Amino acid sequence: MAKDERGGVLGLAPEIAETGAEVLEMVKDVKIPGLSFAAAVLERAFASAKERRAREFFTRLAVSLGCNDPDEAASEVARNLHESWAEEAVDRGYRLMMSTAHESMRPAIAALVAEQFIERTSLGRDFQRVGALLVDCVPIDVALLLQVSDLVEAAARSNATGDRVLVRSSTPSEREMWVVAWRGPGDSFYSDRFAQPDAALTSCGLLTRHGFGATWTGLGSSTFKGSPIAYFEKGSDSAFRLLRRCLGVVARAETPAGVPTE
Repeated sequence: MAKDERGGVLGLAPEIAETGAEVLEMVKDVKIPGLSFAAAVLERAFASAKERRAREFFTRLAVSLGCNDPDEAASEVARNLHESWAEEAVDRGYRLMMSTAHESMRPAIAALVAEQFIERTSLGRDFQRVGALLVDCVPIDVALLLQVSDLVEAAARSNATGDRVLVRSSTPSEREMWVVAWRGPGDSFYSDRFAQPDAALTSCGLLTRHGFGATWTGLGSSTFKGSPIAYFEKGSDSAFRLLRRCLGVVARAETPAGVPTE
C-alpha cells in the first residue's frame, strides 16, 4: 500500500495511520462484488454502527420493560411484532431514540416505547407528540416541563373544564409561574406557583411547537392574576401524563451496563 510523504496510509496523518491500518485489517476479508474498497469500508462501518445502536436501544428498553437484559427485551419485542402497535412502537421509538438532541433523553424515549408495550395498543397522537418533544428536549427543559405537567394534572384532578392557561408574574422581579383553569361561573382553579426558570419561554415553546397547546394571543384578564403565555386544551391532559411519566425516568436514570458511552 502506497504511503504519502507524511507516512500515512491513504493520505491519513501519521497520528491516525495505525487506525487506518486497523481498518484495513478489519475489512481485508470483505468481499462485496461491484463495490470499491472505500465502499467496503463504509459498509463495515455502517454495519458496526447499526449493531451498536440496536444494542443500545434494547439495553435501554430492557430497563423500562423490567427485563433482565437486552436479549430478553428483544424476545419480548419479537413475540409481539405481529401486532401493529408493537411494530409502530419499535419503528418510531428506534428512530426517535437515535435522533435525540441530547443523549440524556434516550431513557425517556425507551420509557415511551415501553408505555405502548404495557398498554398493548397504539397511543396514537400522544405517542407522536411526546416523542417529537423528547427528541428536541435538552436537560435544561426538564424541570419546567415536569412542573407544568404536574400543574396540568392538578387542574385535571380539580375537574376544571376549561383550557389550562400557563401564567407568569407580571412583575419581572417575582419570576413565578402557575396554571389557571376555568371550572365554572365565578370558579377557577389556581395551581401552586413555582420559580420561573431562565429557559422558561424556550421550554414552553417545545410544548406549543409539538401540539400540546398554543401561544396565548388573547387579551389579559384579572382572572389570571398575571400574564398568560400559553394555553393547553383539556384534551391534552393524557399527553401531559405520558410526558410526565417519560421525563420522570430522566432524573432517576443511570447509564445501563452495555450502553456504549461517547
